[in-house]
Amino acid sequence: MNFKVNREIISSDEVVYDGFQEQAVEFDCILPDYYPDIFKVLKCIVTPCIVSKNISDNKINYDLLVKANILYHSENSNALNCIEQKMVFSKSVDVGTELSGAEVKLIPTVDYVNCRAVNQRRLDIRGAISVKITATGEKNEEVICDAFGMNIQLKKEDVSAVGKKIIKEKLISVSDDIDIGYSKPAIKSIIRSECIVSSVDKKVIANKVIANGEIKVCFLYSLAEEGSDALEKMEFTLPFSQIMDVDGIDDSYECTLTATVARCELSPKENGDGEMKTVAVEADICLLCVAVRNTNVCIVTDAYSTTHPCECIKSDCFVRMSPERICEIHIEKIPVKSEDNKISCVYDAWSRIKNSSVITDSENNTITLAVKLVNCVIAKNDEGKNIVLENEHTLEHKFRCKDISEKTTVIPDVDILSVAYSLDDSGSIELKCEVRVCVNIKRVCRLETVSDIKIDESNVKKQEDYALKMYFADEGETLWDIAKKYSTSIEAIMEENDCSAEHGKILLIPIVS
Repeated sequence: MNFKVNREIISSDEVVYDGFQEQAVEFDCILPDYYPDIFKVLKCIVTPCIVSKNISDNKINYDLLVKANILYHSENSNALNCIEQKMVFSKSVDVGTELSGAEVKLIPTVDYVNCRAVNQRRLDIRGAISVKITATGEKNEEVICDAFGMNIQLKKEDVSAVGKKIIKEKLISVSDDIDIGYSKPAIKSIIRSECIVSSVDKKVIANKVIANGEIKVCFLYSLAEEGSDALEKMEFTLPFSQIMDVDGIDDSYECTLTATVARCELSPKENGDGEMKTVAVEADICLLCVAVRNTNVCIVTDAYSTTHPCECIKSDCFVRMSPERICEIHIEKIPVKSEDNKISCVYDAWSRIKNSSVITDSENNTITLAVKLVNCVIAKNDEGKNIVLENEHTLEHKFRCKDISEKTTVIPDVDILSVAYSLDDSGSIELKCEVRVCVNIKRVCRLETVSDIKIDESNVKKQEDYALKMYFADEGETLWDIAKKYSTSIEAIMEENDCSAEHGKILLIPIVS
C-alpha cells in the first residue's frame, strides 16, 4: 500500500536585524554677513530625519538629514536670531541576509548636542545621532497537512494564519505657498518649524490603495518690524492625496496604511504686494502599506498507524497570526519651571520623542508603553528677555489586549500631535501634550507539529486475539490518546460507545484490523 504525505508552506515573521547605527555630528558654522554678531547662544535645536532609503540584496542604504537651528542673541538686543545649518550623511548597514520583501524601519533620535560660540561670527556644534534599524522578513516552514495510506491516523489542528503579505512603500512630495494673512505682521525669519501627519485614510481597490490625509505645519517667526523683538506663531494644514500601485491587493486583504513626514522645508517669500507674508512649504511624506490575507491551515500535530510501526518526528512550528494595530490618544500634563525668573509670556512650546520602550504582561494581557519626552519652551521673562526652557518627562500608557505571550512582538509608533500651554499668575508654565500612541502587535502561534512520518512497511503490528476491550478512562485522557494506545481509530471508539472519553467512564475499545 503506497504511503503519501502532503505538505504545505507556511510563513512567519522573523526579525533579521535589530540594532543601532551612530552618526557623529560636527558643524563649523560661520555667520553670513547680514546676520548680527553672537552675544549669547540660547538653544541649538537638532532635527534628524531619514530622507531616502533603499534595499539592495542584504544591505540597507539610507540618507540621514541633520538640521540644526541655533537660536542666539546679539549684544544690546533682545531680538531672537536663528541660523540654520544642514548636513546629509549617506549610511549603509549589512544585515547579512537577503532582504527581499522585508519590512525595514528606521528611527533617528538625538543622543546629545553641544553648541558654543568660538567667536562673534563662528559657532561650533558637536553631537551624536542614533538610528534604530529594524528589519523584519519572512521565514518559510514546511508542515504536513495530510497523509494517506498504511492505515494512517492523523490528529489535525485548524489554524487561521497569514497566508500572504504585501509591503509597499512610497515617498510622495507635497508643496504649496501659504499666505499668512494681512492681519499678521511680516516675516523676518523662521525661528522653528515642524510638520506632522495629523490624519490619513485609505481606500483599497483592485491593485491600488488610495491615500488621503493632512499634514499640520507649525512655525514660529520673528517680525520684520524695525526694533521688534516679539515672535509670532502660525499653524495651518495641507491636504495630500496619492494613488499607490500595490500589485495583488484587493478588499480581501487587511490593510494598514501609515504616513510619516520624512522632510519638511519652510522658507518665507514675498507676496503679490511685496511683503514677506507668504511661506513656501515643501514636504516629503513616506507612505507605508502593509496588507495581509488570512488563510485556514490544517496542520498535523500527531500520527500513528493502526497496522504498522510508525515514528513521528516532531518540531516546533511558529505560525504568523493576523497583525493588530492599536492607536489611542494620550493627554499628558507637564510642568515646566524657570529657576530664576517669572514668565511674562510664552511664544512657543513643543515636545520631541527621545526614546520609547514596551513592557508586555502576558498574565494580565497588558502592554505598557513608556515614552521619554524632551520638552522645550520659548518665552519672555519678567525682565523682558527671551529665554528657552527645557526638561525631560516620561509618560506611560497602558493598553489592554488579548492573547499576549512571550512570542508576541510589539513595535511602538508614537507621534506628538500638539502641545498647548497655560501660564498662571505666578509665572509657572504647564504644557498639555497630545500624543498619538500606537502599538503594532505581531502574534505568533507556537505548535508542536509532525515534520516527518516514518512507517516500517516491512513489519505489521501484532494483532490482539479479541475484538473488544473494556477500558476505564483516566483523568485528562482524550479519545485520541486511547485510540493511539490501542492502535484503533477514534471513529471506531465513538461508533462503539456513542460518546466521548470522560474520567471514570468505562469504554469499549474495538480492535481495528
